Amino acid sequence: MAFAGVSLHVIQAPPEEYTSSSERSDIERRTDGAAQDTFSDCSEMDSSSSSGLRRRGPTLDLGPAVADESLGISFGVEETLRSLTPEEITECHEKVVSFIAGLPVEASLRVDDLNCILEEGERLVDELHAAVDGIDEVSESATNRAILPLKHLVNLLKTVSHMLQAQQAHAGAYDPIPSVSLPIEMKELTRRATESGPLFGEQALHIIGSGGFGRVSTSPDFPALVRKEHFSTSFKAVYKEAAFSLLTRFVVDVPCFHIADEGCPTTYMSYIPPVEITAQHMNQMLQKLALLHQHGIVHGDIKPQNVVQSDLIDFGCSRFVFEEGRIGGTTLFKPPWLLTVSEGPVTPAFDIWSFGVSLYKRLTGRHFLKEVLKEKPLEGFNLDAAHAHLSDKARIDEIIDSRSFTEPQKAFFKMILQPTSEDTPSLEEIMASGEYSAFYEEILHIEDLDRAAGLT
Repeated sequence: MAFAGVSLHVIQAPPEEYTSSSERSDIERRTDGAAQDTFSDCSEMDSSSSSGLRRRGPTLDLGPAVADESLGISFGVEETLRSLTPEEITECHEKVVSFIAGLPVEASLRVDDLNCILEEGERLVDELHAAVDGIDEVSESATNRAILPLKHLVNLLKTVSHMLQAQQAHAGAYDPIPSVSLPIEMKELTRRATESGPLFGEQALHIIGSGGFGRVSTSPDFPALVRKEHFSTSFKAVYKEAAFSLLTRFVVDVPCFHIADEGCPTTYMSYIPPVEITAQHMNQMLQKLALLHQHGIVHGDIKPQNVVQSDLIDFGCSRFVFEEGRIGGTTLFKPPWLLTVSEGPVTPAFDIWSFGVSLYKRLTGRHFLKEVLKEKPLEGFNLDAAHAHLSDKARIDEIIDSRSFTEPQKAFFKMILQPTSEDTPSLEEIMASGEYSAFYEEILHIEDLDRAAGLT
């Protein structure tokens, strides 16, 4: 038994939550997603520098804000950066590189630590903005190359800080995430982007996934990296996806290393080559998913393409259980109770159903939902009817019984594929059950037979 997939796959992202790409100007696309200043003490601090560049006005005026009320983060649009003289461009680069060099990577950072880093980063961004006031006829691209990587880094860390505080505020119901660590690659890649511009050139790119919502590629210049271009996603959403990848490093260490504007929001992270996923990988992945659930995190898009060895990737649809908002995910892997719902809370049962139908797809080659849709295209079928069918537990069990499963397989699928969130057992209950033990042992036995026959 195995899942097959590439290391990172472009998924159908949820509809744009705040603004559509057609409504954003080029300037907005560059700066959309900048986080609201929540550290008011910074605006009162003197930030004069030995270089003669000094702050003017309050910290980083963000203009009209669009609020993410579920986490208390606001994002706005800034004015276009002005150009600098060649000497000042060099000075900007040196200041940004110096800040990046001081980032405490691979260390446990609590909220107060993150806020101290943010205070310094925001002060530097404000200082650089003040330095370009009134200066004309210089290279805007060089200016942006100096400042934009810093701004994206600051906005990402601000999002991480807000989300970490929100998760800790619900520690009575879920295990708290006490701290977060920044990968060493974040420092190096941000420095390179500041000094040299886009990490990947357009030459010799290998496209490993593409669609209307984005493109995923690798480059021979950076064989350990994968680049994901988000064609119809705002920077705000990209910051949140990247923040989840950092918050969950204690479970799934496939973090986002770098965020850039390369014509659209773009992220860089580790490239993990696709491999055959074994029963042991499945068991380890479920243990990691159970840990996420214990900390109040729902992945929101479990499917074969997002399972790499024993890790989960692509946190673009992830949510805290206590959040309200638009529900993402991939229709074919959504549970019955969410097929006709676009907004509201989510629970760990979402992930459990998605895992169950992913496993069903792997063993049968067929999508569980299409068993109900009778292979009709999704756009030509009434999802209300599918919801009605799958709300009947007898109908779910009938589909399972119609397949040539073994008895342990049937029992396992019947346990995890439930018509409602309330009826779905937790992952701890599932992994402690006799149904799971029998299923797991059978899959291990099949793999042993395949190895003995030289099939794997």
